[in-house]
Parts: sequence; C-alpha cells; structure tokens
Amino acid sequence: MLKDEIKTQEQFEKGFAEFKKKYPEYKDAKPIERLNLIMRKEFAMQILKGEKKMEFRAFSEHYCNRLVDKDTSNFMNKYFGTEHEDEVFFYANYVRPVKVIHFHNYSNSWHLDVECERNDFVTLTDGDVKFLNEEYGCHELDDMLNDFNKRKEENRPLFFSSSHTTRICAA
Repeated sequence: MLKDEIKTQEQFEKGFAEFKKKYPEYKDAKPIERLNLIMRKEFAMQILKGEKKMEFRAFSEHYCNRLVDKDTSNFMNKYFGTEHEDEVFFYANYVRPVKVIHFHNYSNSWHLDVECERNDFVTLTDGDVKFLNEEYGCHELDDMLNDFNKRKEENRPLFFSSSHTTRICAA
C-alpha cells in the first residue's frame, strides 16, 4: 500500500506494519530525549503566546549530524535507485524524533522547554507550505516560497521542522 492508496491513519499503520515485516532490518530512527537549540527571545515569547507553533532549521551539515539517524539513512540508501525505492522512502524516516526541545539564548539567562508533537522535514514547495498553512496556521515560509516561485527557481531549500504546542517549563 503506497501513498496514493492511503487515505487514513489506520491504512498507513497497516501498511507500515507490512513494510516492517517485509524489511526486518529496518529500525526506527533513534529518538532524542532533549534537543538544545539557540533561539531569539522574541520567538520564545511568540511560542508562549501561542503565536508560533513550528520551528524550522536549515538542512545543513550541522543539523543533519544532529537530527538524521545514520543507521536509518544507510538502510534507505541501500534501496535508492532500486525497484523498492518508492516503498522504502515512503515508510522509512531518518529524522530522529525529538521529545523535548530546550530553547535558550547563548548565555542561558532564560530557557523554554516544549514538547514536540511531530518532527520531519519540509521542502519549500507549494504543497508543503500549503500543508503548514492548513495544519498549523504557519505562514513563516510563505514569503520565501513566493520569492522562489516568482524567480521560477527549481532548487528549493529543505528544512527540518518541529511542531510544538505544549509548553513545559519557562524561566
């Protein structure tokens, strides 16, 4: 069962269970209990006010080293260019799930801990930005998307994304 056939969470879970049976060497990405991230205080205040529900970080070498599970990535690369590629890349996710993000400034004079609901990556495309708009009311990437669309640029940036709506602790 692949992307076009799946309409519900239940169907996805059934397909994912079948995928795991078919590829017993697949292991879910190892979770991160607590991820430390630098943030400007104005953005932390937006989270506290409920205005900011998403965090984006560039798909850079720095964040890839922190957020990509190398074992899962190696598993996926094994099937790149094969007849199984679509299935593997649909079900396998090498982004490590983050349980809590510990936002703070450089001097650690304040912090904000939030629970993460979902970690993934997004591409600066109409479909991904529309999803962020509808699902999270997030419009942080709208202007950037419009600029890329006006210039008809084909190479689009990729971002790690985290949705966080639950505040745990602020000081």
